[in-house]
Amino acid sequence: MKKKSDNRIEAYKAKYMAERRISGFGRQIRISSETAQMITKIIRLTGDEKTTVGGFVENILHDHIDTHADTINAMLADMPGLIIPKQ
Repeated sequence: MKKKSDNRIEAYKAKYMAERRISGFGRQIRISSETAQMITKIIRLTGDEKTTVGGFVENILHDHIDTHADTINAMLADMPGLIIPKQ
């Protein structure tokens, strides 16, 4: 029988450490070196060879935007055409 923590770990890995390919042209973003080092350690120690820093960050941002889509849309209510769809 798996522990609850094992299920949480597997769910986290499936959600955030899943391989994500960014097609087309992307944009560079800047993060602090401390955050970059932390992400690199997390991926290196717990991910697999397909997990990248960019993919990890992309997965986190997609989850954040999806989780908070209603709030984001409320903030954008006065700006027609800027609705964030839930994924």
